[in-house]
Amino acid sequence: MHWSIYADLSRGLSPEERSAIAAALDAVVPSGGCVGLQNGSVEEVYFTLEAGSEAEARAEAHRHVEVVLRNADVKAEYSIQVEPMPGT
Repeated sequence: MHWSIYADLSRGLSPEERSAIAAALDAVVPSGGCVGLQNGSVEEVYFTLEAGSEAEARAEAHRHVEVVLRNADVKAEYSIQVEPMPGT
């Protein structure tokens, strides 16, 4: 099953941090992803992944976000939202 992953970051990002996260997403997440402002001042990291259950998708999403933030050298807390992609 395919899942949409939304990771809302706890703080805003500089353009350099946003670029570093985008590069790390491309390197870590097989399908790539994107990062940017959502709903005003909330920075969001978005990507998709395949997993057998919501629990598996959530666990893998946390692993990906941790690696992305570490590789981008960005310190921020985050919350994860997992949604099944339509048609899966």
